[in-house]
Amino acid sequence: KVTSNVVKQRIGEAEETKKEITVAREGYRPVATRGSVIYFVIAQLAKIDGMYQYSLQFFTKLYNIRLQQVPMTDDLDLRLENLSSDVTKTFHAAVCLGLFEKDKQAYALLLAAAILKERKDMDDAEWAFFVSGGGGSVGGEDLLMPNAPWVTPYVWSSLKALETTFPSYFTGLTKHVRKNLSLWLPIATGEGVDANSTLSSRLPMPFRDSLTPFQSLLLMRAVDDTLLLPSVTEFIGEILGPSFRTPPSLELRKVLSDSLPEQPLLFLCSSGADPTNSLLQLSRDTNNNVRTVSLGQGQGPVAEGHLSAGMQGGDWVLLQNCHLSVSFLPRLEELVETKMTDAAGSLHLDFRLWLTSMPTKAFPASILQVALKMSVQPPRGIRANMLQSFASNVEQGDLDRFSGTSIDVPYRRLIFG
Repeated sequence: KVTSNVVKQRIGEAEETKKEITVAREGYRPVATRGSVIYFVIAQLAKIDGMYQYSLQFFTKLYNIRLQQVPMTDDLDLRLENLSSDVTKTFHAAVCLGLFEKDKQAYALLLAAAILKERKDMDDAEWAFFVSGGGGSVGGEDLLMPNAPWVTPYVWSSLKALETTFPSYFTGLTKHVRKNLSLWLPIATGEGVDANSTLSSRLPMPFRDSLTPFQSLLLMRAVDDTLLLPSVTEFIGEILGPSFRTPPSLELRKVLSDSLPEQPLLFLCSSGADPTNSLLQLSRDTNNNVRTVSLGQGQGPVAEGHLSAGMQGGDWVLLQNCHLSVSFLPRLEELVETKMTDAAGSLHLDFRLWLTSMPTKAFPASILQVALKMSVQPPRGIRANMLQSFASNVEQGDLDRFSGTSIDVPYRRLIFG
């Protein structure tokens, strides 16, 4: 009987412990939900470009690393906020590196929209209206359309479509525009608008206080669809944070530090872009030898030989123009799987496989899903050119070389010039 009572007591204690663990686990469900939202957004990117493929293994590995590295705190709410914020920023930065410039804003927009949907702050009808354009058909003359240069037939039909589709919060929109053209003019022209203001705050009352950020974006698009891109950028910053407005620039040294020997590093190149010089400079800075093979007819066996030597000796192997050697790609897939992924423990710690390729449907999905991807494009504009130059070619040591000497300032001006 004594033993029976002890067993019952321990069973009771185990049940209580199980309940406490369940409660603690449920407390972290918001972070798991955020991770799920991010993963399914990333999975959709393959519909934009077949090269944008990421495996669940890649996702869970990075996700678990971030959960371990975020500083601990006894405040659960603060802990959840820190975890969700860190995971979102990490995956935005990691995935953006492998996207072409034209798709980076689309990724951030999809991420922001998915988060709003999960919060129930946006519904499918609003998203469908945004994606389709929502503008009604431009028919004959509308006697109610105000006589203003910015109110075109298409703008007017878009405003009426908003009012018809979402009467609960756009009722009276067209009437308000007709009677208050002067209040809407700054939105349509962009004149006198504070660049640091939110989308909602730029709207006249009563819409300023009654619309969600995404509903404000719908209205801004209806007023002038040329405002869409800057408005989307502002919307992304408002939902995700200011740092999400500008995608991170490529820093090869950081990518190298985050990589592993068994993980290929893939440059997705656009026409006119070649990362070879930057990679060779990095190899010199880190004292690594690079074995370079420009793939083409008859270069498959040469590439295999360099791969075997690099894996044993710790050299880097650069296989250029994979898209021009489609016949070798199945063999490359086999080599990556058997000699790298499945034999990670036998690889030299300094070995790295670098690949360059333009987008092609023939590229093996298994390599795309495990590779660290980096998009390479000719920079557009002075700012992008400067950022890429300093990120790729200038280290802090270069700037500090003559620190404290009489030529320090002239030298820095020369570097920046």
